[in-house]
Amino acid sequence: MRQDSDDTALAERVRAFKSDPEKVREATEFVDQLIQQAKKEAELKQKEKDRSKFDAQDQGSGK
Repeated sequence: MRQDSDDTALAERVRAFKSDPEKVREATEFVDQLIQQAKKEAELKQKEKDRSKFDAQDQGSGK
C-alpha cells in the first residue's frame, strides 16, 4: 500500500509542477542546455574519431 501513497504523492507533485509556468520554463531551459552540450560533445568526439582515423591512414600509407 505504500506504493499507492508514493504514486499519489508523485502525481500530486507532477500536477503542481505542471501548473507552475515558471518551473516548466526553467526545466525546459535546463533540458535545452543539456541537449546543446550533448551535441557539442558528440561533435567533438566525432571529430577526434575522424582525426584519429585519418592519422591511422596516413601512418599506414607511409606518410
